[in-house]
Amino acid sequence: MSYDKKYRERVLALVDSGKKQEEVRAMFGLGVNTITKWKKLRAETGSAADKPLRRKWRKIDPEKLQSDVNEYPDDFNPIEQVWANLKTFIKNYMRHFSALSFAIYHFFQLL
Repeated sequence: MSYDKKYRERVLALVDSGKKQEEVRAMFGLGVNTITKWKKLRAETGSAADKPLRRKWRKIDPEKLQSDVNEYPDDFNPIEQVWANLKTFIKNYMRHFSALSFAIYHFFQLL
């Protein structure tokens, strides 16, 4: 569970004023190590606020994605062109076919 900065500072202010950490923990219903972690965080960073999250990109780094988009814009991507043409063909000629599969088959016969 994440607590906001004001709440953490209020809890730490009570500990700093002389109240026992165990007393304050019980008063606020906090976990055993929570106040200790907040004190350590405040000593390291000067604030009890959460550190910003450092996430690893699971799929693709946004900078790499942007460079790929710049290098291969959709206008020149042959796969994108085929899909765009296929969608247009199907939209315009679907009424001539009894099933979508026939329309797709016919489209690829024209290539």
